[in-house]
Amino acid sequence: MSQGKGWIGVDLDGTLATYGGWKPDGGVGDPVPAMVSRVRQWLQEGRDVRIMTARVCPNDLTGPDGPLAQRPIIEAWCLANLGKVLPITATKDYQMVELWDDRAVGVIPNTGQQASASDLVTAAKDVMDWINALAPYADAGAGPCPVFQRLEAALAPYA
Repeated sequence: MSQGKGWIGVDLDGTLATYGGWKPDGGVGDPVPAMVSRVRQWLQEGRDVRIMTARVCPNDLTGPDGPLAQRPIIEAWCLANLGKVLPITATKDYQMVELWDDRAVGVIPNTGQQASASDLVTAAKDVMDWINALAPYADAGAGPCPVFQRLEAALAPYA
């Protein structure tokens, strides 16, 4: 995860809150515990987290499903479930460093190829192979390599 100064976008319906279809009152679903916990942790770390949702897309500003009606509903949900109102947007920009969304598909930059968790594990294992290959050349008195130890621990569940 990037620790830069940019912001993290979190989709609302189906990611941060459950979604089983549009509710007549425009209400937001129940919180998804794992995602709410993650967002709270980011907020505790001082990260800039924003709700990224089509609910505030400026197609129909005044209708019952439009952003003027949805914004206060989302703000109330945030306050009740996250303890504070987060910024709400339907637009990404160059300062967004991550997007957590149930509909997004990760792509390996500049390739057009879909990225998956298994791709990341494979890449990490390749790095570990390189570290293992270089280990005999490390200074024998330096002790275990902390980078190697962290990588090994992170990959243990996938071995």
